[in-house]
Amino acid sequence: MKRRSILASIGTGAVGLAGCLGVLDGSTDCEPTEDETTFEDAMTLVDEPGMTAPRISVRGTIVAFPARGLLLEDPTGVARITTGLQYEFDTDRLDPGDCVSADVTLDKRSTWDNQLPILSVRRDHFEREGTTENADVDRFTGVSPPDASFEVDFDSEIGSSTTTVTLTHDGGEAVESSALFVCHGPERAEVRRPTLEETTIDSWEDLAGSTGDVTSGDSVTVELTDGTNGSLLWQSEIGWNRQLRGFAV
Repeated sequence: MKRRSILASIGTGAVGLAGCLGVLDGSTDCEPTEDETTFEDAMTLVDEPGMTAPRISVRGTIVAFPARGLLLEDPTGVARITTGLQYEFDTDRLDPGDCVSADVTLDKRSTWDNQLPILSVRRDHFEREGTTENADVDRFTGVSPPDASFEVDFDSEIGSSTTTVTLTHDGGEAVESSALFVCHGPERAEVRRPTLEETTIDSWEDLAGSTGDVTSGDSVTVELTDGTNGSLLWQSEIGWNRQLRGFAV
């Protein structure tokens, strides 16, 4: 099934885009308003009990176009905004530096997995506000998650409550060891994911005891208590995170 555009041609209103697109030549500071949630505050919602996908409003600058979404930046951090399976962003009508506002849902599970707000927008709750003043999007040029795969192996002894988890680069691009981290939390109880406050983050460099590129066959191990969730995370210097592999012990 063909995916419909979440941003129609200007003036057609084919997908019921909220507000008036028009041609926006004016600039804006793209600061979140009092009624909008910053990306930093969105992260704190992961630790709050209740809804797994709370609704919030956000405002940010488009800084990159990862697959199946947009990367937005506000004064407090970076977030990834995605659409449903039936829709996609019309990138012909959007450019890096554009300021957009949106009503979204926060996916708590994916946010923990990526240590980055993962937001889902409905097609009629997305609006281009103008061009962000002094938008510094050049630093995102050429930066993207590595195309690399990782294998996970588990080893435990009978009667033991801990498991040795081995993560191995299984093919694809080399990855800087300084950009890889293993996130894990305490044993699961009533919740499916540990809170961010409970999360332990170990760098690949510390686990491996070496620096440099991680290439096919390189591995690290970590001892985890049974019933623990984990995530192998790629993190760029500009705060763009992406889960490369998830696992559960």
